[in-house]
Amino acid sequence: MKDIEKWAIKACELLKKKPIDQAEVFIVSGSITDVEIEKNKISSSAMHSNTTISMLAFCRGGRGKYSTTVDSEGDIEKAVNIVSAIAASAHPDPDFKTLPFPSKYPKAADLFDEKIASLEREKLFKWITGALEEALIEEPDIIMSGGVSLSSGQGFLTNTNLVAA
Repeated sequence: MKDIEKWAIKACELLKKKPIDQAEVFIVSGSITDVEIEKNKISSSAMHSNTTISMLAFCRGGRGKYSTTVDSEGDIEKAVNIVSAIAASAHPDPDFKTLPFPSKYPKAADLFDEKIASLEREKLFKWITGALEEALIEEPDIIMSGGVSLSSGQGFLTNTNLVAA
């Protein structure tokens, strides 16, 4: 996966140079494998992987939002220009106060399972095919449909008030 933390911080540094008041950047990078089952057979499968940046920028309380996939630092610069232009043209919100400032946040439990994330696609297909075969042994007249998704990723959030997580 790409260095999403570096990209998020770079986006915030670029946003600080724009005529906006505050901004927030979230970058997530991940992959998904989807397998669809129709009429007792695997009907389709797909694999996707990408890195997405989502930004909020505020100007006089007016909010600009922009989200896109990124492959390079040039994509980040383009996204920064777009979100800052949207925020600058947004209607001011007199009720907007501020984005969060650094504080002590609770640490999330370690929920990542490397065995699941590194599961080979062929093994996933074997499990699904095996489950279909076993179900048909138990209930030969059953018609099964459904799907299985396997996804993993990482994200990084930061803002112009120096919050980073």
